Amino acid sequence: MNQGNPGSNLGMNIIGSILGGIFLLVIMWVYRNQFIAFVERIKLLKQGICCFPRYKSVENKLLNAVSKSKSVSVLAFMGKEYLKGYTDTGNIEDSPFLEIIRVRPKIRVRFIVIDPSSSYTRVRASELRGEDDHLKAQMLSYIRSLCKLSEKFDSFQVRIYSSNPVWRLTITDTGTFVGFYQSINVKSYDNVFLMIPAKSNLIYDSLAKYFEEMWDKSEDLTISVFKRIQKEVNNEN
Repeated sequence: MNQGNPGSNLGMNIIGSILGGIFLLVIMWVYRNQFIAFVERIKLLKQGICCFPRYKSVENKLLNAVSKSKSVSVLAFMGKEYLKGYTDTGNIEDSPFLEIIRVRPKIRVRFIVIDPSSSYTRVRASELRGEDDHLKAQMLSYIRSLCKLSEKFDSFQVRIYSSNPVWRLTITDTGTFVGFYQSINVKSYDNVFLMIPAKSNLIYDSLAKYFEEMWDKSEDLTISVFKRIQKEVNNEN
């Protein structure tokens, strides 16, 4: 049986390997951004950082973390997702987040939400392609509920801030859940969320420090402050 020329077979193998290598390099170049993103994702996973496509996909993990924490810090635009159900019925048990607070009233909860009368509310309404007045009315409803909760629970504190909303944070004892407000025409709960563990993580430490700085700069939301904001918003309409 003719085995063929060994030298010829070796040459063909070398040529095949070279062509295969070139093809692989071309593929890597064409999809280089996806490849880099994949490598970075692996690095994040090694640090325990997970990425979720939207708030709904991370909600259960967030609620589970809250239920086991001694303190919870929330930086949000108006806290809509945390109060869902509650503002419609007035029943705290209709909000999964607030039900945890009701069962464990000693959890220290701190909320920072944006001042509806600030100019940044108008900016965000424009980004969402929505009506400024409608958004402000929504915000008043939610901060009114937060104000009532702060009166009902001694460990529940609420402050308001007046600056451009960028980060959406929920910080617990075990980690932080991070969202973003910068996408045009995309609501924060439809944006990407990151879950970052607290243990030995500089990102967690930096975000926790950022929250504390925002807290120090923000104003306590009391009944009198709420009435002042409500009057300012109504005068603008």
